[in-house]
Amino acid sequence: MTGELKTAWENAYSIENMAAHGAAGRQINYVGTVERGTRLYLFYRDSNGAYWFKNQTRTDRGIVPEYEGIFGKPEKKKQYKK
Repeated sequence: MTGELKTAWENAYSIENMAAHGAAGRQINYVGTVERGTRLYLFYRDSNGAYWFKNQTRTDRGIVPEYEGIFGKPEKKKQYKK
């Protein structure tokens, strides 16, 4: 792993937490993927130069989101009471 992908690996925050880091709404561009075992780390760089990642898992059903890879079913959408 070299160059920008290495920089992303060392500095990325979870893409699920963009809002918590004040980065909600920024444009993101794909940088690359690192595969470690069955886990895939997808890296992105936003319009301010910050790095973000999300995880996926390789299963016998193909590549699925990390939650589904761990629990065997898709994550339920959160529903909030009004």
